[in-house]
Amino acid sequence: YMDLNQVLADTVATYSPIQAEFGLKIKPANGLLINPFIAYSYIKNERFYYYNTTADRFQVLHQNASTINAGLNLDYHFQDKVWLNLGGAYHLWITKEGETAWDRPAWNVWTDIRYNITTKWSVQLDATLTGDKKALVATADANNQMLFETRQLDMGYNINVGCIYTPNKWLSAFVKVNNIAHNKYATYYAYESYGIQFLVGASVAF
Repeated sequence: YMDLNQVLADTVATYSPIQAEFGLKIKPANGLLINPFIAYSYIKNERFYYYNTTADRFQVLHQNASTINAGLNLDYHFQDKVWLNLGGAYHLWITKEGETAWDRPAWNVWTDIRYNITTKWSVQLDATLTGDKKALVATADANNQMLFETRQLDMGYNINVGCIYTPNKWLSAFVKVNNIAHNKYATYYAYESYGIQFLVGASVAF
């Protein structure tokens, strides 16, 4: 599809005048669906952030950018017992010469697995792996002039596990542990992701 959005009057509004995506859905076997895709977006006034060490806060940079995303997604299910989703994508950011798509990873990989132990009990595991990226950091010198430097941020991963109990069609309860490896990778420079988290909850459908 292609989506041509209207131009906004605000000169610093972030929007995508062009979004195009092409993909295929291939079913080579029962229960298996393979989806290769490629997408292109042109973004006006995309927001990129840099960390100001002197002010101890993030500040925004606006610049036009384009991104090409190419990837593969695989879905598999087996007899209403096992669901598997596995995929990955490569992201090519195109900016004006001398500028960079700050804090944008070049690639990421994901998976989501669910197994129904019984009709009421199921367990789930989902994980993501995000590639390394570059961050922009600013520091004021003795004359209060801002000095900018590039910092390399390592790749990060997140693994979550959970158990779900569904006694009927309208009620379900769950227990989930997010980031079980307690991997506090840098979402942005000087801003880490949350560590291990424990969640308990329920949902009701009307």
